[in-house]
Amino acid sequence: MTNKIIVVGKNSYIGSYLTESLRTRDCEVVLLSSKDCDFRNLKEVNAFFSTLSGHSVTIVFLAVIKKDDSNNYQSYLNNISLVNNLIQAGVSKNIRSIVYLSSVDVYGNKPILPISEQTKIEPDTWYGLAKYTCEWILTSTELLNCPIAILRIPGIFGNACNDKSVIGKMISNSITDARIEITGNEKNLRDYVCVDDVCALIWLCICKQYHGLVNVASGKSRSILDIAKCIKLVLNLDAEIVVKSSNNNRTFDLVFDNSKLISSFPEFRFTELETAIKSYR
Repeated sequence: MTNKIIVVGKNSYIGSYLTESLRTRDCEVVLLSSKDCDFRNLKEVNAFFSTLSGHSVTIVFLAVIKKDDSNNYQSYLNNISLVNNLIQAGVSKNIRSIVYLSSVDVYGNKPILPISEQTKIEPDTWYGLAKYTCEWILTSTELLNCPIAILRIPGIFGNACNDKSVIGKMISNSITDARIEITGNEKNLRDYVCVDDVCALIWLCICKQYHGLVNVASGKSRSILDIAKCIKLVLNLDAEIVVKSSNNNRTFDLVFDNSKLISSFPEFRFTELETAIKSYR
């Protein structure tokens, strides 16, 4: 493949993994952080696109104002500006395809289970609303004429220095404090996905020039308590599991029907939770 791939958000959690993954592929990769090109600034984005000189490019868009950093109206506007400036600067450019990473936060905290791509959109945070708005803008604009893959991501995890995932924190605490803390309802179901699997799906989207929307979920939800026990068993840790109460009202299950993903990418297989946790050894 001679296609040039532009990764917007190279310093993000997924970006660091994707960088390593793409180095093993037959492609030219351009990695951008906000310091290289701030996509909130249309002038900077236009300047970057002017350097492409007619090359056919695939854009993997990971850049986001994270919900952990800010979850308010201004962060909503900033997230919208990232995508709006991509579209404005990308007009008349030779964009081969776009892969946009969204979030299952678009479904809100009371989704009807199991969640599929047809589940009603009811975001209850500025972040979730921003993600859905960006999806709608990308798929509705007449200014882009290329395949657009939208991947709605649940919780992800992987052994990295910037791992702030729920599983990563559990493992870190079990090693440093000999305890695994669960905040909230330990019976809540989650479908955490290994970040390597997300990178593999991004690559498949690039190769297939996939056009469409999929939830990136294994379809095998497990309780938070079961995940904690799995961590202890797989890593052979002598750690106490402690459940702490929380005032957070975002207590709900995430269970997915991933039949669309399976039919769209029949060659793809998710990494089993136990296998992925072994990478933390």
